[in-house]
Amino acid sequence: MKTAQGKPSGKVTTYAEHTSIAELTRIEDTPFTQHMNTEWQNRPLDEIYPILYLDATIVKVRSEGRVINKSAYLAVGITLSATKDVLGIWLEQTEGA
Repeated sequence: MKTAQGKPSGKVTTYAEHTSIAELTRIEDTPFTQHMNTEWQNRPLDEIYPILYLDATIVKVRSEGRVINKSAYLAVGITLSATKDVLGIWLEQTEGA
């Protein structure tokens, strides 16, 4: 199996284990992550985003003991000073217009 960048997944796993990031594949629901999520959701946003990117990708999610496909949506705004802000991330059952 190959990753999106064409590298064998075994090499990616070996790299992850070597650099101690192998345990980062699962995000735990801890007080710290809850605090960071709340802080991120309540941050101030610019009033104007002249450029807005909306995209989705299909991800595999474990739900009720089985693996299903969900759409992960991402909204990114480009500010007047040319910096990128992630405006939102959310999951839905299917991709649609």
